[in-house]
Amino acid sequence: MSNSIRLKTLLKTIILLSLLSNSTYGFGQNKVQYSNFSWKMLRSPHFNLYYHQDQDTLPHISFQWSENAFSRLSSDFKYMPKNRFPLIIYGDPNLFAQTNIITDIIPENVGGFTEMYKNRIVLPFTGNYSELRHVIHHELVHAFCFTILYNQFGGSILRNTEQSAPLWFMEGLAEYLSSDWNIEADMFMIDQTIHGSVPLPGYELGGYLAYKGGQSFLYYLSQSRGYALFEKFLENFKQTHSVDNSIRNVYGKNTEELGREWIQELKRNYWPEIGKRELPTVNSAPVTDNKETRANYNLRPRLSPDGSKIAFFSDRKDFSKILITDRKGKLLSSISQTGFGGYFETFHPFRSGLGWSPDGTNLVFVTKSSGNDEIRIVSAENKKLLRKIKTDLTSISSPDWSKDGKMLVFTGIQKGRSDLYLYNLDNSELLQLSNDVRFESDPRFFPDNKRILFSIEDTSGSASRNVGPYSATQSDLAVMDIVNGTVTRLTQTPWNEKQPSISNNNNHIFFVSDRNGIDNLYCAPSDSLQDAKPITDFTGGCSNPDIADTTLVYTLFQKSGWNVWMMENPLSHIKTDTLSLTRWVESCVDTSKPFFKFVKTPNPDSLKKSDSPGVLSKKRKPYRRHADTTTKSIRELPPDTSSNQVSTLEQSPGTIKEPAEIDSVENQIHLTDTTKQVTDTIKQVSVSVDILHKDSSDQLIDTSKITVKTDSIPKPLPIPSPQPMKLSFSPDMMSVGLGINTFYGYAGQWVVSLSDLLGDHRIILAGDVQGNFRDYLHVYGAYYYLKRRIDFGFGIFYNKDLSYANIFSDFIYKDVDYGGFFSSEYPFSLYSRVNFEILYQNGKRTPQDTVLPKVKHTTLLPSLSYTFDNILWGITGPINGFRATVGAKVSPPLDMVNDPFVSCEADVRAYMHIVKRFVWANRLFLGASKSLDKSRSARRYFLGGNDNWLFYNVDLDEYEKNIDQTTYSSFVTPLRGFSYIGLSGSRVALLNSEFRFPFIREISVVWPLPMQIRYISGAFFTDIGNAWDGGERHNNIPLPDKIYGGIGFGLRANLGIFILRYDRGWPTDFRTWLHAPTNYFSLGAEF
Repeated sequence: MSNSIRLKTLLKTIILLSLLSNSTYGFGQNKVQYSNFSWKMLRSPHFNLYYHQDQDTLPHISFQWSENAFSRLSSDFKYMPKNRFPLIIYGDPNLFAQTNIITDIIPENVGGFTEMYKNRIVLPFTGNYSELRHVIHHELVHAFCFTILYNQFGGSILRNTEQSAPLWFMEGLAEYLSSDWNIEADMFMIDQTIHGSVPLPGYELGGYLAYKGGQSFLYYLSQSRGYALFEKFLENFKQTHSVDNSIRNVYGKNTEELGREWIQELKRNYWPEIGKRELPTVNSAPVTDNKETRANYNLRPRLSPDGSKIAFFSDRKDFSKILITDRKGKLLSSISQTGFGGYFETFHPFRSGLGWSPDGTNLVFVTKSSGNDEIRIVSAENKKLLRKIKTDLTSISSPDWSKDGKMLVFTGIQKGRSDLYLYNLDNSELLQLSNDVRFESDPRFFPDNKRILFSIEDTSGSASRNVGPYSATQSDLAVMDIVNGTVTRLTQTPWNEKQPSISNNNNHIFFVSDRNGIDNLYCAPSDSLQDAKPITDFTGGCSNPDIADTTLVYTLFQKSGWNVWMMENPLSHIKTDTLSLTRWVESCVDTSKPFFKFVKTPNPDSLKKSDSPGVLSKKRKPYRRHADTTTKSIRELPPDTSSNQVSTLEQSPGTIKEPAEIDSVENQIHLTDTTKQVTDTIKQVSVSVDILHKDSSDQLIDTSKITVKTDSIPKPLPIPSPQPMKLSFSPDMMSVGLGINTFYGYAGQWVVSLSDLLGDHRIILAGDVQGNFRDYLHVYGAYYYLKRRIDFGFGIFYNKDLSYANIFSDFIYKDVDYGGFFSSEYPFSLYSRVNFEILYQNGKRTPQDTVLPKVKHTTLLPSLSYTFDNILWGITGPINGFRATVGAKVSPPLDMVNDPFVSCEADVRAYMHIVKRFVWANRLFLGASKSLDKSRSARRYFLGGNDNWLFYNVDLDEYEKNIDQTTYSSFVTPLRGFSYIGLSGSRVALLNSEFRFPFIREISVVWPLPMQIRYISGAFFTDIGNAWDGGERHNNIPLPDKIYGGIGFGLRANLGIFILRYDRGWPTDFRTWLHAPTNYFSLGAEF
């Protein structure tokens, strides 16, 4: 293939991919803009913070925390980026899902992202300010790394692909620098070390293990060699842009050697947990088995009031659904999100629960529909939708049904706050129960229907809280009196107490606490929570307990999966002794017992001479939230602490307001220096913890000994006046190619992609030239507007080049064509949409060496199509779901149009996930075109070959017959065993069926080229079809006389940057084999 053809092919490929990225053509799910945003900007010394309407004080809090995180990271990296970072805040996850900054569909559990081309930091507010601060800090680490790797903003547009860091380092570093080490990470690594396997730092350290495993490895380097040396590692990485080289330069060992030391330390710390803990089967029975049912999770179980049925969320057989089982796990019924007809898109299983009606006949849960959350009440028996409850809240979670059946309570997000809401089912009245910046979650009605039990967390730094020994903020249990709005905090410890459940007789409260370093279940008398005792002692974390009568159900995370377990008579399993601490919590309680052993550095010369030996063992202080000394204004009563074992910093009640609320943070952040608001900063609060051991079985921290020195906390930055957001474009991608060819001479190719900051406006410019502008030139330009629900785009093109009359190059023509297009798209939901497009093209063919006449043609081609797509992807192609597109094209019979015709097409595909990676894939394609004048239809279907065939063959006879109809015609593949254009006609039918299976787990080559390929899959296929003209008939039926097919097998391998496919097909007319088999090497995903 000549250089000119390569450049031309590359150009067309890039343009096609650009069009596909906007979902204008082909399959794909939809990013729907349900909301109209009005954006403003706050400019800080190091950020441009963008926020939309209805966020209240959220931008101000984010403004402070982003600057604090920047100061800390500039100290960690010893680096000061020159340009401001764009920080875009969305008010809740549903709004965040609508962003156009990236065109990909954002999975539900994504908490934010940093886009590498422009270093845009984008994140949603989930209701929890502590989580928001962590995500800001996490994403800012990525932004720092991108500026280091790609030399400031825009460097990644023309980046060197060799300058990249492994995923475990990028995500692990972001986790470590933003949260140091915490219980969540420790619990995950305990499970992975005991029940799984922890690979060495490398490409195998992927998935969620890249986050927590990478965090653990970097924590090990910092703890075992000292944080001063870790800072040297970051500084060296800034210079070398190589993680492995920096580790070798600073630590004197390679990554593999340090990785083996790290894994050995994990075993030393975590394997003793096996002997200290008990198995879940000691007091519980499994209701689900995620390995057996091919589910990743079974979450948030709720018992029916009589205890006979269990409802929970599960992704059994790939798609999320609500399962209802009996007490032994036998499936009774299920409620699916489906997506057909756009019923709803998700249940939010990781952030929202469900509830039963008092009579046990109906379920209440939250779904996402039309961009907002709504509450649905569905019959548990026949799955009939009984009621939909829509509110002005864009995000809702965890509804609970009152025992009298008249009310629902749930958590909702509005204007930057997560509060409790009460919904009256009789009169449809919505009442806001709380109004503050604290995070309130998992509400439950008391049996008397007058009080609500819930979790509460002071996550914004606006209310007085304890300073825990190893945690930024703590979650407590509180109760609200619905009648008078009084809130009483039931717990106030350095630990997390959350996810409460109340027994039917109102005597006991069951909840989750991490006081020993693992989320275990605890039980306490409802009037004396300080007397709480554990009822589990597992290596895995428990969550979401629910009690009915004498049966308790809960979720247990173990062996990298979530399962529902059931415990009978939980009061009989109460443990009298305090649970033993995990090794990490023990190291927090007693600093003389470090979690990772300190290793003397073999290369101390890597430090500056001014560094003292003691600096080698300097430890990084955790990034904690400081306790605020401002006065609360929430009507909250303190718990009875007369017998509490843990004292607190402040327990004085505040003043009374209705409803329960605290003063707005907006009033606490001023433009002057007199504010009392305390924020995070690089200068850490000096915290000294004295450990008091009452006896060997009671290892609690006396928080009265915790001292907070506020003199080191600087005053917050003044909040500037908001500025309107202005439209401006900047490049997303620039690609320029230059070459020389012995026939054409010099050649050049360019592609430029531009967009505004929010990605709502996109411009694509492309072109190439060969030899000179007079003979060969391609120019393309397009604009797409994606801000509203209806997306549209338009563009122009101009092509001038030399072509041939046939494949043997008998005559040379000079072809010139130009025109434009308009496209629009209306999505009905995530899964379905309708597209409308118009193409106008004007062309002229001039012979160069003969006296043949000039040929002109004009095209006006409107098209309309409907697409549905809800598939799930595997490693090399779809594994489950359904996708279909139906469309029509018309070339109208106008004087200006040369070839009037009409065509209709349908492409239907279904995928059945049989078990594990075994998939049965089926596809049916039908097409027909008809001329609107007396000539042969100008739209032809070229059947045969395979998608993206690398070393392709063309049937020359069929090519010659159809050379005048190539303008409107399309290829239909795969029909393996045949060449491209093996069959042609104005009618086409094609049926493909493939059985796909795992074939080779791994291939590893050492020499001459080190290479490792994993998960090679195989396939057996049958392709059946034909293309024919409308005049053909068989037994007076408008069908062809023969049916052709291809039978064979294939292999597929995902090589990271592309998918390589190999197929070998035998052609047949189902009477005989037509010729020898054909081999296909091709690129791209399976159909």
